[in-house]
Amino acid sequence: MTTSKLFRFIDDNIDVTSAVRRQIKAAIEVRKVKAGEAFFCRGVPAVELGFIEDGFFKVHGANAHGKPFVVEFAGPGEFLADYAAHIARGPCTIDCVALEKSEVSCISFEAYERFADELPSVQKIARGVLEGLVLKLATRELSLLTMSATERYAAFAAERPALLSRLSRADLAQYLGVEPQSLTRIRSALAKARRQAAAAKGR
Repeated sequence: MTTSKLFRFIDDNIDVTSAVRRQIKAAIEVRKVKAGEAFFCRGVPAVELGFIEDGFFKVHGANAHGKPFVVEFAGPGEFLADYAAHIARGPCTIDCVALEKSEVSCISFEAYERFADELPSVQKIARGVLEGLVLKLATRELSLLTMSATERYAAFAAERPALLSRLSRADLAQYLGVEPQSLTRIRSALAKARRQAAAAKGR
């Protein structure tokens, strides 16, 4: 496939000549990623930025005790990168794995930053991409610190309902920061509350 979603994004947000557009296109590689295959992984240098054309990814890791956690899930139209590792010029500290057959448009950080240095419109988008990645992580961290597990589940279900049927119980539990058994109890309690509310409304 072509980089249709990425170039719709570029055309909507970046004012460039056709010649520069061709240069950007030449710097982009469209990569097929199999289900279970990593886009980037811990211990490997952070060298590129990805834009999901199709498919679904899990960004995850493990704490000092080896307990797994999920940082984020990402789908079409979203960016993939361990930007913190790139800024620190160190290896990736998290893994990014495809949960299903996917396609990603990839550009090296070197090329990405060269275009950002040379083109003001690209620089604006580059700043927006970075801010978006940082904001996503900050919002995620805040939810873990300030919301109960039930509140986190309810918020996730309201904001990303289509993902609930695509995620395993283990992955969703790790994202919410609970054990799978706790997730089952949360779901049961919320379902019971909905039934009671519906019954009360019908009286």
